[in-house]
Amino acid sequence: MCAALKKLGYENIHHMFYVFKTPGEAGKWHALLKIKYEGAGAGTITREMFDDLLGDCSALTDLPSILFARELLILYPDAKVILTTRSTTSWYTSMLHTIYAWQSDPLNRIIDPFLSKHRYALRKLLDYIFLQFFYGNFPLYGKRVFEEHNQMVRDLTEGRGNGERLLVFEAREGWVPLCKFLGKDVPEGEYPRLHDTKEFRSHLIRNGI
Repeated sequence: MCAALKKLGYENIHHMFYVFKTPGEAGKWHALLKIKYEGAGAGTITREMFDDLLGDCSALTDLPSILFARELLILYPDAKVILTTRSTTSWYTSMLHTIYAWQSDPLNRIIDPFLSKHRYALRKLLDYIFLQFFYGNFPLYGKRVFEEHNQMVRDLTEGRGNGERLLVFEAREGWVPLCKFLGKDVPEGEYPRLHDTKEFRSHLIRNGI
């Protein structure tokens, strides 16, 4: 989705890759997650907090922003929502071989604190995400969480905004439904389809992680 939105002219699209390459981002998201799950600090997540983190972004995709789907949908009632769908098994397999593989790797756990503050902050953020969002056991609960999350997004958006707020979208549908929903012209070329595992590993290498 991120590559498609870029081709449609959206800039500063927030994605987990941005957190991986930007020192300081992981700590900010970790602090916000602790407010969500523990009531830490201010105890309430506000629009100002999101504006501070995401004020220059034109779109949000992927972790960690999707963990705040409920809060974002409430605090930004005019935002359009694209719920990208795929089979539960396909999503689970992708996660298993990308973020979860990096987060759960025993060697990474040993060396992360000694490599850089940024990498250690990423480690703490991902550990917290898998502890809270996936109940500390992604292999056991991952599929259930995925399906419950998608249903929650549907429940909060379907039938609102005259049916113009939510697009349930599969990449195989191509450009037409996406462009119609966003009011964009259909660009030349095929809809981008990236290989999740290869792209993730390539990104880690490019950013020295």
